[in-house]
Amino acid sequence: LDEPFAGVNPGLIERLIDITFELNRSHKKTFLLISHDIPSVMKLCKHLTVLSAGTTIAEGESEKVRHD
Repeated sequence: LDEPFAGVNPGLIERLIDITFELNRSHKKTFLLISHDIPSVMKLCKHLTVLSAGTTIAEGESEKVRHD
């Protein structure tokens, strides 16, 4: 999913997050999410890889990355 929250009404972002969770649970699929919307990413992702200029600067469980 490439920037799925860009230009989306904030009220709909929560719904998109819920739909993505449901697809993950019901179909047991992993999603690749590319986004600059950090609060939504933190709600949605269990594992993160953070890039800057194409270089990995942080990687791991979301909570650990957030605190580093």
